[in-house]
Amino acid sequence: MLNGSLKDEGYIFAEVMLAVVLVAVMSMTLFPVYTHVQAERLYVSEQREAIHLLYSYTAAAADSSKKVHAIDGEFNEYTVTVEPKYVCIKWEGATEREGQHCFPK
Repeated sequence: MLNGSLKDEGYIFAEVMLAVVLVAVMSMTLFPVYTHVQAERLYVSEQREAIHLLYSYTAAAADSSKKVHAIDGEFNEYTVTVEPKYVCIKWEGATEREGQHCFPK
């Protein structure tokens, strides 16, 4: 460095540590967002399955004298309730959120 014969090669320790800290901070910020998005995707899948089951059981529930039907789905157990004007499906998802969807008869 004194006479320019030595070349600067590589990074200094502080630059490497700064890069590691930046990656760690970005990871800590994005991981909770990623887990939240995955939980929402699971809830949407459960809701899609519930609506599909409700469509397929609407005719059977309307003809039946039973007011409540239990249905096992791919994700969890659903409960179909037949009311005078509506047919509703209820479930508790894997994310511990309760869902309900109703259709008119």
